[in-house]
Amino acid sequence: MKIRSGFVSNSSSSSFILKVGKPFNSALEVAEYMIPKREWKAADAELLTKVRKMMKHSKGQHLAVCFNSCNYDTYIAKMCDYFLISTCHNHSWDLPSVECPYLSEFCEYFGDDFNYLPHCIEFYHIEYNKRGRIVLWQLGYSIRCPVCHEHMWIVEDKLACLNCGEKNPGESI
Repeated sequence: MKIRSGFVSNSSSSSFILKVGKPFNSALEVAEYMIPKREWKAADAELLTKVRKMMKHSKGQHLAVCFNSCNYDTYIAKMCDYFLISTCHNHSWDLPSVECPYLSEFCEYFGDDFNYLPHCIEFYHIEYNKRGRIVLWQLGYSIRCPVCHEHMWIVEDKLACLNCGEKNPGESI
């Protein structure tokens, strides 16, 4: 992972660390900033309405959220006094990056580009209105949906695809 001070624009890195505080105090505030950067016009407007409604009523309960972005989803998790962000590098996110004293520990646990973040933490997927985590089959590989080939998630102790709704009802985790 590349750590840079100042603003990172269209970086080759797909991960960022932000300090909690100005300008972001919650994962939802980070999502609110990032969503319009996808430049998906109508979809962005609809999702921003949902995020702002959640911000009004959530009282900070969503410490880890995710949403769709180009190629793969964007994951935002609050850890200690930092937000860890694992995302696609095909958008110009323009996120301010900071030095972090816990960087080596975060990278050791979540991978150099935080690529294991969605396997380790439960996220609230804003678009699908579900909480869960991606199922890691073996190091570096996740279970994919047999119908649409998106990641399978663990939702309420069952395998489920958030994209198409395919479930494996007989398989408990």
